[in-house]
Amino acid sequence: DLCHQIPIDLYDILELDEENLKIKVEPNVSVSDLTRYLNPRGYTLAVTLEIGDATAGGLAFGVGMTTYSHK
Repeated sequence: DLCHQIPIDLYDILELDEENLKIKVEPNVSVSDLTRYLNPRGYTLAVTLEIGDATAGGLAFGVGMTTYSHK
């Protein structure tokens, strides 16, 4: 409560490396954002969650996705 929070918007998709099949995104990019960006280009995520609001940063830290979410 004594700290001042500074909001930093990190919602950008930075780069799609089609040669190496990698995408670089900022942590607040959601699964829905990724899907909307990738699908028209002929790509999809290896694991697509039903929770479109899950963010890349949250998933990288293992928040909101359990081992039951994929095979």
